[in-house]
Amino acid sequence: MVTRRDERTPDMFAQLPPVEQPDGTLNISHVLPNLLAKAVKESPFDRIDIAVRMTRLTGEEITKSQLDAWTSTSKRKWRFPLELLPAFESASCTHIVSQWVAERLGGRMLYGKEILEAQLGRFEMLKREADKRYKQIRDELQRMGDYRG
Repeated sequence: MVTRRDERTPDMFAQLPPVEQPDGTLNISHVLPNLLAKAVKESPFDRIDIAVRMTRLTGEEITKSQLDAWTSTSKRKWRFPLELLPAFESASCTHIVSQWVAERLGGRMLYGKEILEAQLGRFEMLKREADKRYKQIRDELQRMGDYRG
């Protein structure tokens, strides 16, 4: 059986090209409220539920009013605290902010089952490469007349 490589799917383990970061492009203060608002919108939970879930996860009271301020582009003095990002993404069941950050830095993020699938894919690729090299060495030995396998 001949296995064909899917040329449309990039190798997730391939070296990523360096990401250009022009001056000022990583100031995300104007983008973050929109990302948070998008995450809230895509969440299966409403703002009150997200605030309650964050409160449970952090042990600090998080209110709907705080979420409203953090997701508002007009309330510039209300900045979202980075230390709350894991709780926010867990409470909202989204990864919009962390995915966005990873992409800006030239990375990718995997979660849950995706991690195991990626590892399995990596091992399958290594196995194919090892099988190919094994056959090359075996064929070379056969050409030399020294292989009896």
